[in-house]
Amino acid sequence: MVVEHSLDLIARADWVIDLGPGGGVHGGDLMYSGPLGPFVEHGESPTAEELRSHLKWEVAATAAVG
Repeated sequence: MVVEHSLDLIARADWVIDLGPGGGVHGGDLMYSGPLGPFVEHGESPTAEELRSHLKWEVAATAAVG
């Protein structure tokens, strides 16, 4: 287990535990715990958003039908 903020290191993790949504008194809640893929694809935390941008991850857009 490593506590880290480096996006390069997080991107290589098998399992991500994201605490937040902010730091200090504004954090500490479990935002996500699981494999990297779903975290990047569906995570709503600032860390997930930064990681998507860092990896240039393209989230599948859902088109409205109708």
